[in-house]
Amino acid sequence: MFFSFFEKISGIRKGEGFALIFFILQGILLQSGIALGISASDALFLNRNGSESLPLLYIIMPVVMVLFIPLLSFSMYRFHIRKFMEGIHILIAVLSLGAYFLSLKEAGWVFYALKLNAYLWMVSLYSIFWNQVDHYYTAIEARRLYPLLSAALSAGAMIGGFLASHFAEHNGVSYLYLLWSGVAIAGFFMQVLFAGRLRLVFFRENEGETRVRTGQILKYASTSPYGAMLSVSMVFLILMTTFAEYFYLDIFSENIQNADSLAAYIGSLFFIANFINLFINLFVYRLLLRFSGFLFLVPLQSLLYMGAFLWMYLDYGMNSAIFAFLIYQAIQLSIDLNNWN
Repeated sequence: MFFSFFEKISGIRKGEGFALIFFILQGILLQSGIALGISASDALFLNRNGSESLPLLYIIMPVVMVLFIPLLSFSMYRFHIRKFMEGIHILIAVLSLGAYFLSLKEAGWVFYALKLNAYLWMVSLYSIFWNQVDHYYTAIEARRLYPLLSAALSAGAMIGGFLASHFAEHNGVSYLYLLWSGVAIAGFFMQVLFAGRLRLVFFRENEGETRVRTGQILKYASTSPYGAMLSVSMVFLILMTTFAEYFYLDIFSENIQNADSLAAYIGSLFFIANFINLFINLFVYRLLLRFSGFLFLVPLQSLLYMGAFLWMYLDYGMNSAIFAFLIYQAIQLSIDLNNWN
């Protein structure tokens, strides 16, 4: 009865309700955990190591990604998607529980590890979620349902931001890792109880299919004007995003000295940023695409970043830092990543 009602009010087609609700709930749980982890790790890193340690962190991050991503990709293609996702939820629950106890220590290396852990899952879970969606829906179905699924991720980050803003102030920043562990356990039980009803397929592809797909992507990126523009834009954006994050975290750490208050503040910004994401995903992105086209949307993020840098040059304060944060966590996620998808 509930699924039939959901199908009517959402406009989706008959029989799609259960699967869509499953992916929406999964997206909410995954992204709410990320918001909790980022809020906690950023606050602890800035409070214990200081913003002057961020450049070293940015050097370490790509090295760790180079080692982590092949292992993740191997596991993704080696195991059935149901078992893979169950394992991911268990791993996050265990790591988050360990992060709680580590966060109580004072050693500087701990906060590098906590920040790297949150960053790796922020990047990886986004990719894992959309890979699972791509292997369940056809391209036409995915395009039609994409706004709802993107909105689910935004709603999850809003929930995580709200939890961080409330519990960090009252229970301490380390408590956020316990919440992240609890969210991961909830995701595990949801996966075990409901994923079996879906026609989830294996991630495995034979080597020839993988080479063909990779070749098609590289050919598109090098021959299509839009593909080439998007590729160059992405490299440029990674650099600007790194600079923007450094500047706004530096400003936050200068103005908010207490780790609990800083985590609560970052959590509240996550809530605001993802409310913007939710609105753009549901109501704005397709209109922008229809009336302006990709060639306008691709450079939009870069122009906004340049505006943020100019503002911070003129006024290196909280207002410009908040603007830079929202460009990264709101506009980039709801417009730039939509361009790629």
